[in-house]
Amino acid sequence: MLTITDFDEHIGLTRYDAENWRRRVGLLTSYKATTAGKAQEYSRENVLELAATAAFVKSGMQPKAAIAYANSLIRASKIGTVQEWLIFPAGDYSAGISTDNPTAESLREMSAKSATGAVVAIPQRQIVERVDALFSQLLGG
Repeated sequence: MLTITDFDEHIGLTRYDAENWRRRVGLLTSYKATTAGKAQEYSRENVLELAATAAFVKSGMQPKAAIAYANSLIRASKIGTVQEWLIFPAGDYSAGISTDNPTAESLREMSAKSATGAVVAIPQRQIVERVDALFSQLLGG
């Protein structure tokens, strides 16, 4: 288990965002109970949920949608089916796809669905790898 100061800077997260999403939006992973004056401890799943949510929110998703995508990523990581990229038209995350090899054609199709013509690509496998590396580095496992 890690505390937020172990990982916040490594995953581009602020303590405020983590607390806000947990209290107001409703993160979906289970958190270990804590007491006043004791730092909250975070499991790998908690950190992965926060890291993915932070990346998705920074790409323009609303927090509730980002949390849903983050939990899909957690499920995929448990069974070893995480694809390299999550790609969606800018402003329309409901049309996102996970893929290892985005084609020029699929990117053109997504671009056509975007009001701005922009496409967002999030390296979701890299998010999982960074969290795993952080746990390995800090906990030796």
